[in-house]
Amino acid sequence: MGVVGYEINFNRYDPPRALEEIDRDIREIEEEIVRMLGEVTAPASAQ
Repeated sequence: MGVVGYEINFNRYDPPRALEEIDRDIREIEEEIVRMLGEVTAPASAQ
């Protein structure tokens, strides 16, 4: 029977980004979502 095993090297992972950077990215994405929703929900006369 074969042996199955895994090695997890925790040193390969990058440290987490700064919270301020993550927050900025989320706000930018939120603004883009609101803009896109406005495009699909705007009355036809407003386009």
